[in-house]
Amino acid sequence: MTKKLIKKIESKKIFIFDLDKTLTKSKAPLNRETADLLRHILKNNYVAVISGGMWSQFENQLLKYLPKDTNLNNLLISTTSGSQLYKYESKDNKWFVVYTKTLPKEIRTQIIEEIKKTIKISGIDMPKKIYGQRYEDRLSQITMSAAGQKAPLKIKMAWDPDSSKKLTLIKILRPKLPDLCITAGGSTSIDVTQKNIDKAFGVKQILKILNLKVRDGIYIGDTIFPGGNDYVVVKTGIDTVSVKDYIETREILKVIKNIKK
Repeated sequence: MTKKLIKKIESKKIFIFDLDKTLTKSKAPLNRETADLLRHILKNNYVAVISGGMWSQFENQLLKYLPKDTNLNNLLISTTSGSQLYKYESKDNKWFVVYTKTLPKEIRTQIIEEIKKTIKISGIDMPKKIYGQRYEDRLSQITMSAAGQKAPLKIKMAWDPDSSKKLTLIKILRPKLPDLCITAGGSTSIDVTQKNIDKAFGVKQILKILNLKVRDGIYIGDTIFPGGNDYVVVKTGIDTVSVKDYIETREILKVIKNIKK
């Protein structure tokens, strides 16, 4: 851990994380050590988690594994690539939706059809076996998962290890859907949301609701590269940390815990 990063962490009031491959393995539960680190950090600091998944993914992958005494009042959840935001209310003991940016049904149908056409003309070999849905309508986002939403991580990684297939499909697809935001999501997925409704939008909304400035936050993700769905946060001006996997993130969490007691 560099001295420069440690100095950055000292001044931060909120720590914003991607979910899959950043806090957890892809579609895997939060491990106990990471959960306990988050609990410690949330005592006196804000944490937000933003991902392309729906609310149910956060429930089953993150929230149910946090210790019972976690201070959820300091946690915000931004789903479907920033197009929805959830905040916890202790007085009601439940999460409520701060905002949602739903796509019209006809647009969602068009997106799926255009993705199918793009796959056909691209010549890219798609996985023969599909685990769960390949096309998922998340209302505020359409997600195409090449091997299906429930595909084992080993199969996902084998299909597109360098992300070149996803990025090729995105390059073909963008001119067909110029008024929409299209990014590479998980290991095999492409996410489509409203134009300018992406993780950058999500980050701005998180800071706004907490009355914080860009300089108050830091974003940690595994796809902070051109075409990756974390990369868009760079344009907000927020400090970023690129990680390889959840193990690197866990080391950063240990540093945050020690600095921000």
